Amino acid sequence: MGNTSRLLEGAMRWWSARGGLTASNVARADIPGERSRDFAQTLAEHVQKPLPPRLSMASTAPGHRSGRLGEADRVAKVVEERGTSVISGNEISIEDEMMKLADISAQHQLAATTYKKNVSLLRLALRGGR
Repeated sequence: MGNTSRLLEGAMRWWSARGGLTASNVARADIPGERSRDFAQTLAEHVQKPLPPRLSMASTAPGHRSGRLGEADRVAKVVEERGTSVISGNEISIEDEMMKLADISAQHQLAATTYKKNVSLLRLALRGGR
């Protein structure tokens, strides 16, 4: 369809995945020792995994960078949010997770509504404005 549609589809996938992880936080709220996880944090952890061996980049001038990621060059840094421990011995606040879920739901709904309007405009254009 176009770049807008692909962007909106990606946004809906992002919010769905984030909502699933937040819902799992709520499900694990009774388990002792559990901590709240966020999709952005989980994604950052995967980004920071060591890269597989690869060819080194050629540098044609002394000022060129080597092409390897150093600690300062990391795209995402994991920020661990530690809450207060509750009676069950974990750090998951159901109230906080439910607030996150409400926000995630609203953002997903916004992307879905925008996608639907985009499809409606395309249909209108294909019908010639009728």
